Amino acid sequence: MNIITGEGKFEKHQNIFVGAFGLNNVPTCDLLALLDYARKFDVTQPNSCGHGNLIELLKGHGAPYCDQYVRKYLKASKAQFFAKFFSENLDELSEIIRRLPKVCKTQVELTADGLKAGLTKTSLEATNWISFFTGTPDVGESFSRKEADEMIEYAKSVIRKRCLPTLQAMAKPQIKSFESTVNLLNGMAKGATLSTTHSFTSEQLSGFVASIDPFIYGNTPMCQALSYATEIFTSSTDPVKVLFLISDGESTDGDPAQFAKRLHDNKVIVFCCLLTFENLSQPRRLYYEPDVRLTKAQHQMFQLSSTVENSHSGMLVLLEQKWELPAAGHSGLFVQGNHPDIMNEYSDLVRQLAQKNDVLLNNIGRVSLDMYINAANASFEPKRQRGGTCYAHTVAAVLHLAMRRIEGRENGVPDFFDICQKLINTYGEKGAVTTDVLNIWAPKYRLRHRKVDETGARQAINHRRPVVATFCLDKKQWTNFSEFYGKSPQGVLESKDIGARNAQSKIDGHAVVLIKY
Repeated sequence: MNIITGEGKFEKHQNIFVGAFGLNNVPTCDLLALLDYARKFDVTQPNSCGHGNLIELLKGHGAPYCDQYVRKYLKASKAQFFAKFFSENLDELSEIIRRLPKVCKTQVELTADGLKAGLTKTSLEATNWISFFTGTPDVGESFSRKEADEMIEYAKSVIRKRCLPTLQAMAKPQIKSFESTVNLLNGMAKGATLSTTHSFTSEQLSGFVASIDPFIYGNTPMCQALSYATEIFTSSTDPVKVLFLISDGESTDGDPAQFAKRLHDNKVIVFCCLLTFENLSQPRRLYYEPDVRLTKAQHQMFQLSSTVENSHSGMLVLLEQKWELPAAGHSGLFVQGNHPDIMNEYSDLVRQLAQKNDVLLNNIGRVSLDMYINAANASFEPKRQRGGTCYAHTVAAVLHLAMRRIEGRENGVPDFFDICQKLINTYGEKGAVTTDVLNIWAPKYRLRHRKVDETGARQAINHRRPVVATFCLDKKQWTNFSEFYGKSPQGVLESKDIGARNAQSKIDGHAVVLIKY
């Protein structure tokens, strides 16, 4: 089974829908409606008597010796499901009883003499079951296991057939409030408080799966599911729209990437996760461009996913877990999951980005660029500098940033403006060589620095490390530079805007802090 979930505002009163695709005999389904329907079978509750309930039902209808059969081949949750369903559908139960092995319906003497008699007088079928129940060599264990699997699959097919009209009525996912969704899930897993813990135990999650187990394991009609999702998002007025797609295989009804543009046009953030059993060499890694080794399923889901700037604060949750981000400055929101830890960490990213938090870095104990760029009004604009003091502002900024990264730093973190003024008092307002200043002042604050190339600078920014850059322009280029930013303070300056350098002209340098790319 595959899941596609959509959200509006990521908060208590957000809207949400959860669709499932790949169910047996039903292409798509509202997963929340299916879970609500499955509540009647009571399989997600802590229940130690699931076996007992089914055994009692079977004993009362012609299988008095079914105890070991039921306990051997059925989990308690599945036994409870069958007990609930067939107790309400007794007309189907007679065929179930008929298909049970004879050992469930006829008593077999397990004494030594009885065993000998069984081996000489009973059929091979009975001999196999006597062998299993007495713990003698597994003469017929493989036969018994196969028969049990066929029996269970038949019971599930009966359930699917009887429930098919109900499932077909749930084909299209419906929007629900976050609060009602939480209430539904908490009601299914007593003892859980999703609204505060944001998590269920593995036992409770297994219960959710058990509640819909008879209905799953079909094809992968991903396009049908995305069609419903796109339709919902198109009519939505929520300011933040998030789609989280989880699948374990290739779409069986077309290329899902065809929906990428429509989702993008509707400002939907699309996360994609492909579940796999493969041994991945670098599972904690995002890409900006598809890897040439991607399979068709991987490539399609990659093309469907959105991209996000590596400088977004939400990406910090991955960096803290040692994820690798691409040097291109943006990451595609596609991941392959082969371990619960990978899924949990990626889900944390979904929650962070869905909050529409546009600050560049986390605030508590982290670097806050606004703090020193313009402490007066916390706007994202460089502070006006006097004369040739760019070196002082740049060095003070990166020293302050680096110290802010150190939790519980001895003697605290000096204020940016105090550091900047000390540098100006030492070197003046007519400029200084930035590298020379760093070489002297970084050790004063017990910090280190090193020169990096462009790739190193990109990766340093990914990991929220302050980066200094210096460049030189001639007089004409500086004029073009000033005119450009006079007109476009937030613009992106390109080489064509600066013009070519005159080799005969005097050049002047400038120092800046790189914050994104």
